[in-house]
Amino acid sequence: MRIHRNIDVSKFLSSMKKSKDIFQIRSKEVEEQRRILEMSKQQLENMALGNKLERIARKISRGDRVNNEERALLGKHNPEKLRKADMASKRRKELESRLKSAKNEKEARDIIMEASVEVGQVLSNKDNEYGELLSDAYDKAIHEYHSGISKESGKSNMEAIIEHRNTKRKLDIKI
Repeated sequence: MRIHRNIDVSKFLSSMKKSKDIFQIRSKEVEEQRRILEMSKQQLENMALGNKLERIARKISRGDRVNNEERALLGKHNPEKLRKADMASKRRKELESRLKSAKNEKEARDIIMEASVEVGQVLSNKDNEYGELLSDAYDKAIHEYHSGISKESGKSNMEAIIEHRNTKRKLDIKI
């Protein structure tokens, strides 16, 4: 039997070994890339879950409707955040009650000022998570208070919002 061209068997085997080595290296590279992609996918899923949990916590703190599944999901993955959202919601209800019982606009502004100071203190104590939830909760309570005033006084809702923002800016400057 005649072999096409004169090929040195040792060179042929050597080239086959190199091909096999290259294939193994590439297989390892592909496996490494697959592992990196899987990690990236997992990180994206974790980020998506984190964002969902954050939205649920904010809804709870603002007193928006949350179904049992959402509440259970937050409780399962981050029970501490659920506790903080519930605390912020409770404080929001207290603020709403205090604002409703305010005798005049000055007293209401003082109550709002106290609430802003409280948020500032929480944030300065390095509890940003609770501070942000509390801030959202208080913003909603204050917005609803100003919306109620606008209906009573005949101001447009936009005027009440602008007044709320101006009050908030003044409070931010004082803090």
